[in-house]
Amino acid sequence: MIYLQGAVCFLIWIAYGAIQTRRSQAVKAWAGAIPRQKRGLLAAGLMLGSMLPVFVVLNLALQYNGFGKDGMTAIVWLGVAVFGLLFVHGQTLATSLLVTSAYESVTAGRPEASSNQRTHENDDDEATSS
Repeated sequence: MIYLQGAVCFLIWIAYGAIQTRRSQAVKAWAGAIPRQKRGLLAAGLMLGSMLPVFVVLNLALQYNGFGKDGMTAIVWLGVAVFGLLFVHGQTLATSLLVTSAYESVTAGRPEASSNQRTHENDDDEATSS
């Protein structure tokens, strides 16, 4: 039974991740509005902070016999599903913050791409002057 409960939780978390990808522009705009210096700290806080409640729920479940031979009790299963969802949310936001920072640092110092149009214009001028 625990495998079925885990699979249901996993499907919920994957579905939420798919929903988040559809909201990626809004999340990117949110992350871009935060000052770059604060993004790294916030991302680290979200990555680590979103794990803590999951560990607390699992620890409490172990202490109070939330796992039995028939799987998780209903309240533990709900706790794992909800706090796992919060974990996934925190991880997606943290990743958005880090990717936004990395993207800005890669594109900030890069000159614009050169164009071949000027080269072809010069070739035409040379051909007509000869």
